[in-house]
Order: sequence, then structure tokens, then C-alpha cells
Amino acid sequence: GSRALTRAYLEAAEKSVRKHFGVSNKLIHCMSHPTECLYSVNTSSVVRASDDFWPTDTASHSTHIVHAAYNSVFIGEIAQPDWDMFQSKHDAAGL
Repeated sequence: GSRALTRAYLEAAEKSVRKHFGVSNKLIHCMSHPTECLYSVNTSSVVRASDDFWPTDTASHSTHIVHAAYNSVFIGEIAQPDWDMFQSKHDAAGL
């Protein structure tokens, strides 16, 4: 089923990263919030915590931060949450 297929894809991605980038495994799992993805990460435990950050869409900034914060509460028990490409020198960085 989908669990076996997901696990096979994630294992292949991690193996490819090890082969091409070394054992430091510089891999961020994106679109990995489904349970079968979260429970299948092995050698890389960094998972995106939110959707994309849109620097020029000011209406999306506070929503982006809230989504990353709430998702990190759940994801943080399983993997290391990544807050996407939030820019520390951006006007919304002080939110």
C-alpha cells in the first residue's frame, strides 16, 4: 500500500543524498506531514514545518509563523522542524 511505497521513496531519497552529498545527509523532507512520511524518516530528521514563505505577500507572514509554530509542536516530537526560508532581516521577522 501507500505506506510501503512512501517508505521506499524516502529510503531512496536518503540513500541518494548520502551518495551525492556525504554522510552529513543535508536533506530537508518537504511535504512530509502525512503519518506514513513522518514515521519513515530514518537518517535525516529535518522536516518542513509549514508551507512556503512568500516575502512579498504581507498578508501571509503572520499565518506562516503561526502554522510553523503549531506544526512544530506536533512534528517536534518526531523530527526536527524546519521553519522554511523565513528571512531574519525581513520586516515580518519581529512578529
